[in-house]
Amino acid sequence: MKPGEVRVVECGARQAGHRSGLPVSGNALRHTFRSIAVSLEISEMLISFLMGHSLQGVSARYTNELMIANSQALREAQEKISRRIFELLGLTLGGHHDAPLVPDEPTRIEASRKKSKAAAPG
Repeated sequence: MKPGEVRVVECGARQAGHRSGLPVSGNALRHTFRSIAVSLEISEMLISFLMGHSLQGVSARYTNELMIANSQALREAQEKISRRIFELLGLTLGGHHDAPLVPDEPTRIEASRKKSKAAAPG
């Protein structure tokens, strides 16, 4: 491999952070999400739900009921966090699909088409 070249792993999990162009990936992103949520004064219960955690000492049945009862608050908290993340990244939050996070990066299909055209004899 050449310096700076990213090897594509079939599942994509290990290389996804590097391909996104973000300065951090994986668990560091989860910590960042949580830090932003705390700085926005979102309740610990909502943060736990948004991060996919269960509540300590509470059964799954009651956790699900709490999530349903707080669904509007969860949506509002996620929107607030998303707005702040977009601000920090210098992006504009528009309508659905109006602000792609990585607009210049070719899709996997486009990249493979370009490779096959370059490899084809002329």
